[in-house]
Amino acid sequence: MSSDSCKAIFVTGASGFLAGELLPRLLEKNQESPIYILLRASNKSELEERRQTVLSSVNLPKEISHRVIALAGDVEKEDLGLGDDYKKIAKEVGEIYHSAANTRFDQPLEKARQINYLGTENILKFAHQVQDLGILKRYHHVSTAYVAGNRAGIIKENELECGQSFFNTYEQSKYESEILLRNQMTSLPITIYRPSIISGDAITGRTRHFYVIYEPMKWVYFGHLTFLPCRPDVKLDIVPIDYVCDAIVAIGNQSSSVGKTYHLTAGLRRSIDLDELVDSCLKEFNNFNKDQGKPLVNRPEIITPEIIEHMQGGDREKSEKFFQRAWQQIQRHMPYIISEKDFDDTSTQEALKDTGLSCPSFRDYLSVVVGYALRQQFRA
Repeated sequence: MSSDSCKAIFVTGASGFLAGELLPRLLEKNQESPIYILLRASNKSELEERRQTVLSSVNLPKEISHRVIALAGDVEKEDLGLGDDYKKIAKEVGEIYHSAANTRFDQPLEKARQINYLGTENILKFAHQVQDLGILKRYHHVSTAYVAGNRAGIIKENELECGQSFFNTYEQSKYESEILLRNQMTSLPITIYRPSIISGDAITGRTRHFYVIYEPMKWVYFGHLTFLPCRPDVKLDIVPIDYVCDAIVAIGNQSSSVGKTYHLTAGLRRSIDLDELVDSCLKEFNNFNKDQGKPLVNRPEIITPEIIEHMQGGDREKSEKFFQRAWQQIQRHMPYIISEKDFDDTSTQEALKDTGLSCPSFRDYLSVVVGYALRQQFRA
């Protein structure tokens, strides 16, 4: 490659939602650079099949998709599964976007660490190799705002180790990965991005999966969950995928963002409380069902721990068991509906002030997101 501006971009997690949506944006921003995507595959045929799946999922046109080059590999391996090509690829790379993660909430901790911590450790080694063989412009790391764990109240972007515990092994393993990254920030140009709960595109509603925020919607819509164990006044911090990806590209293009962490979050002002969310979703469900000639959906009952506390005798015992069963069913998907977090995004707002980018309120595009889910019947 003739210049640093044409250096390749190395992307992990491209088969996932966020990194997949990053691809067209990276291709547009870096119009001469090839993009290497690391995919698990046992042979060339499987590798090309997986590459085509990634390309079609984001509707990449053929005239630019040729710049997306698939590499068979695995972030859990020390050499990323690249074998003899490890140094050759490192020499060609100028930027790294690490998004590969185990996002399941119910994994044993060691299993979660395999990708989230060990994968980060291996990508950091690769970043050092890139730096040793040429110029590493930036290592972009996708984390999560929920490294805050069980903290409540205002959460600042520069905060990490605050004595928190965690709702699940995903949060803990991503937290541990950030500690690892912070220890490397003096020797590598690293930027960390912390999205909150990611929804579909704010304009089209399109999503590649129906997890997290979509799970309770699906359960209520199909009648599998007639109650919600939560506090109705707690606000959910939800951000659309287009804002997250556009912000990563915009912030990552600024030299001043090296060594910093950014909350890609809505904040309380643009968040929506659970009571309003339930009512708004129910309205969309029933408008859709009415048009389809289907039965209307009943509003789920919201049961809080406080309601149970005021019950007496057998009713209380029955409701406590009821609440616990409900909470066990929902907690792996929605561990954020009991206490409220206010993610401060001062650094993000400062970085985006001249870009025209801002995070919309979820209520402003809820109908788009829910409408898409209903048309797909919550199937990817």
